Amino acid sequence: MTAKAETKRFTAKIVDLMKQENLYASQGGPIILSQIENEYGNIDSAYGGGAKPYITWAATMATSLNTGVPWVMCQQKDAPNPIIDTCNGFYCDQYTPNSNNKPKMWTENWSGWFSSFGDPLPYRPTEDVAFAVARFYQLGGTFQNYYMYHGGTNFGRSSGGPFITTTYDYDAPIDEYGLLRQPKWGHLKDVHKAIKLCEEAMVETDPKTTSLGSNLEATVYKTESGKCAAFLANVGTQSDATVKFNGNSYSLAAWSVSILPDCKNVVLNTAKINSMSTVTKFVHQSSEDGATDTDAFSGWSWIYEPVGVSSNNAFTKPGLLEQINTTADQSDYLWYSLSIETKGDEPFLEDHVDSLGHALKVFLIPELWSIVRFERCWSYRASPIGLKGEGLGLSTGSSSLWVSRPALPKNQPLVWYKTTFDAPSGSSPVALDFTGLGKGEAWRILQLNQMSEKLYHVPRSWLKPSGNVLVLFEQEGGDPTKLSFATREVQSICSRVSDSHPIPVEMWTADEETRKRAGPTLSLGCLIHIRSYLRSTSPALELLMDHAGVSATADAAAKELSPLLKRIDVRVSVNTFGDPCAGTAKTLAVEASCAYFPASADPTSITNSATSTAVVPSSTAPGLPIPATTCGPDIKNIEEENQEERDSRCETRSKRQRFGHNALTYHVTIKKLGAAKMYEEMDCVVNPVLAVSSIASEPLYNSMIYYFTEARKLVRAVNIFKRILFKQMVDSGIEPDIFCLNSMIKGYVLSLHVNDALRIFHQMGTSYECQPNSFSYDYLIHGLCAQGRTQNAREICDRMKKSGFVPSSKSYTSLVNSLALEGEVDEAVKFLWEMAEHQRWADVITYRTVSTEMLRQRGTREALRFLYLLQEKKVVDGQTYQKIVYELEDNSHYENI
Repeated sequence: MTAKAETKRFTAKIVDLMKQENLYASQGGPIILSQIENEYGNIDSAYGGGAKPYITWAATMATSLNTGVPWVMCQQKDAPNPIIDTCNGFYCDQYTPNSNNKPKMWTENWSGWFSSFGDPLPYRPTEDVAFAVARFYQLGGTFQNYYMYHGGTNFGRSSGGPFITTTYDYDAPIDEYGLLRQPKWGHLKDVHKAIKLCEEAMVETDPKTTSLGSNLEATVYKTESGKCAAFLANVGTQSDATVKFNGNSYSLAAWSVSILPDCKNVVLNTAKINSMSTVTKFVHQSSEDGATDTDAFSGWSWIYEPVGVSSNNAFTKPGLLEQINTTADQSDYLWYSLSIETKGDEPFLEDHVDSLGHALKVFLIPELWSIVRFERCWSYRASPIGLKGEGLGLSTGSSSLWVSRPALPKNQPLVWYKTTFDAPSGSSPVALDFTGLGKGEAWRILQLNQMSEKLYHVPRSWLKPSGNVLVLFEQEGGDPTKLSFATREVQSICSRVSDSHPIPVEMWTADEETRKRAGPTLSLGCLIHIRSYLRSTSPALELLMDHAGVSATADAAAKELSPLLKRIDVRVSVNTFGDPCAGTAKTLAVEASCAYFPASADPTSITNSATSTAVVPSSTAPGLPIPATTCGPDIKNIEEENQEERDSRCETRSKRQRFGHNALTYHVTIKKLGAAKMYEEMDCVVNPVLAVSSIASEPLYNSMIYYFTEARKLVRAVNIFKRILFKQMVDSGIEPDIFCLNSMIKGYVLSLHVNDALRIFHQMGTSYECQPNSFSYDYLIHGLCAQGRTQNAREICDRMKKSGFVPSSKSYTSLVNSLALEGEVDEAVKFLWEMAEHQRWADVITYRTVSTEMLRQRGTREALRFLYLLQEKKVVDGQTYQKIVYELEDNSHYENI
């Protein structure tokens, strides 16, 4: 059956299932859109003339299913009618559909990004997401959808793409554990409410946009009946501005949008956050009798996993195999057996080389010696059945082979462990903390099969109160007794409000008199530890405690109250707090320590009266938005206490970033740090650049990829280019240069993603103006040979020579070794002589490989004759000649025994 037939069968099946349940809006259900294909337009140039007919076929097939709701294609500018082409990205305000009859739709507003092994946790500022949403609707947007709105977890072996972690938190408004990520969730909720207030004007007319100055715009929706809504935008990243609109003055923070539902009053500015911020952490709970949560595990048993190829269906193949196809995607493990010659003093026998990329673990039985990168073409035996323990069903925990003895093996590789445990008390989300273990897999019988990280999510719904069974496979060595549970808790909440903030959005539905009396509001909600207020160092907050009936100096007063408080109402006024800095913008900051955070907790509310101001002088300029994640000079907003120090530093720096620098500043900084090999510091500078597409220049992006490649952070370079940087470069109209493209080809080749390297190669000269150069060809030839795709490598080599380039020594030796290992000795010899003509020289391993294969096929005489010719034509020196001759004679002797 063809791919098209399978696609139609699958799509029709899904549509039929939806129809059977009356889920489409045309049936009275909740589904308002259907999507066919996904971002095919990003790669269709690689398919040449076949791309357009396929898209036409897919559109026709989809619409023939008669769902009764519109069909969309994401990132498909040539989507045929009636399919609606839509936008995916960080910003889609400038997107225009391919027909005036189609609405402007945003199907993926990226609230963050996925996490990759070895990279800092991605972060997208709340203010930036809010700006993007408001800006999209300002310029005629009709529909937008968050990707993701609720973070999640990739259980089992379901993580997509290379190096993506099991967590798919995505910095979403609701995190992986189901907790609200504040202030992102609350602020976006306010943005949605503010846009909803403009609904009547927006659905009845088209917007009209006028310039208010450099990087300043006003967009008005005004109907014939007089309904009016306006959006004022400052798209500059450098400074705040004051604009005149409809005879009034409005302050606009940098990179912000103000929403005016009546074209007069600001209901919300995207850079001014009223929502509270939450500080979350993982808490390792202790039981009442003093035992730690590690005591929850009991009944440990284990089994050793045997090393090496032991299956009867082992086989021999040249070059690297495509592992998923080889294992039928049933296991992450594949054993390779390779014979190598050692003298005992090789460095790799003692050195460990850590790698986040693809590597082979080499066992010189019975000990684990080294990790080496698989650079050459080899013949090896491979067993496709994965681990023996997998075949024995150890992950079910029911095998009779488990060993139970007091001496539990620790810090040893390739060990299976089994234990039982009780679920942690309470109702908070649960994580398993793998501190002390290395790398491997974990199964919660029978529902969890997830690659381990330091902390990973275990849904409470999977756990029984007691008697749960956990099976671990430790790959590198660790101490399983250090395994522990942690619960995800809200440690504290905080918020800031200034006297320049608008009144709460909810107040706009009240009567006019109530709105006049209202003022900016600061709201916090959780069960509050009273004594947390006693840690206050701010005189204003001490007054706040006194006014709430809690003495800041007398412990007795605090003891008289309940240790937890649900609500405090305080009227903030000049009469209460005074006005120490008249004429200066004031800001009130409050932090509360939470006992726990149930959804039903009443909010603590601190409200400004219409005639008062907040009392804490702002440390920022008047009108400047305060970063929502920083609630005061002594309040730290680090989400996870046990996050690695480097990632915490990067995250904290990025959260404080207000996009105050231009592309030149970032470029100089990145170049200086990269040249000084201060890659950690460079990484922290790169993060805010990736968050904002307006910071864009060709030298900046090319330098970022270059220095990550130089740092051997190939995963980082690939991820930046493929998932973030390339998208931003294209959206910004920036053309990657030949150096940038070659760096990515090299990165893909070294991480064994040769198909991706080929895709970039084939787009050179079509999608990109620059043509491949000799480096482009050399990288590809080497990568194709390393995967055993010799014929493809030869085709690239022929194309290279027709383009006037001479292959490098590395390309020639890769081809010669691959051809020899596949038994094509004549072709290998042909390339060797061609190398000599172009003054390219092979290494001794290449000459040995060709000679050995010639001996195997044609005997010792022909092999020695070949070597003699090499020496006669001065292709090899006398020492190399003698060494290979001795080896051939030894091989011939052993074959005759």
